[in-house]
Amino acid sequence: MKTKIVATLNMFKEIKMIICFKLVFIVGTAWAQTMPIGKDSLMMNVDSRVSLLQQKYIEINKKKQSISGYRIQIHFGNDREKAKEVKTKFLQTFPDIQAYDSYQSPNFRVRVGDYRNKLEATKYLKQISIAFPSSFIVTDDIKFPKLFTD
Repeated sequence: MKTKIVATLNMFKEIKMIICFKLVFIVGTAWAQTMPIGKDSLMMNVDSRVSLLQQKYIEINKKKQSISGYRIQIHFGNDREKAKEVKTKFLQTFPDIQAYDSYQSPNFRVRVGDYRNKLEATKYLKQISIAFPSSFIVTDDIKFPKLFTD
C-alpha cells in the first residue's frame, strides 16, 4: 500500500513539472512575440567599431570611382611606340570602345572596354580578336557604366 501511495505522489510530481514547463514555455513565447519596439523596426546592439568601419568603407568607395570588372588586353610589350600604334589602330577600328594604356615596369599594355561581366567581355572579344588575334580577357578596375535615361 505504501508503495502505491509513493508511486502516485511521484506521478503527481511529474505531472506538475510537465504542466509548469508547458506553462513557462507558453508564457515565454507569448511575451517574446508581444514586445514591440516600434512598428516594423528591429533593435540591434552593435559595436561602435562596426559603424566606424562602415563609414570608412563608404568614404573609400566614394573616392575610388571604379568597380571590379573585365577588359580585353590587346597589347603587352616593352616598346612604347608600338603600344601607341596598337592603341591608335584599335581606336580607328573600334571608335565606340574606350582604350586604356598603362605602364607596368618594364612593359606597356593596352586594354580596351569596360565590361561588368565575363559574358559581355567574351562577346566583344570575338569581334576584337579578328583584328587583334593575340587579345584576351583580364580582370581590372573599370569605370562606372554610363546610365541611359529617357
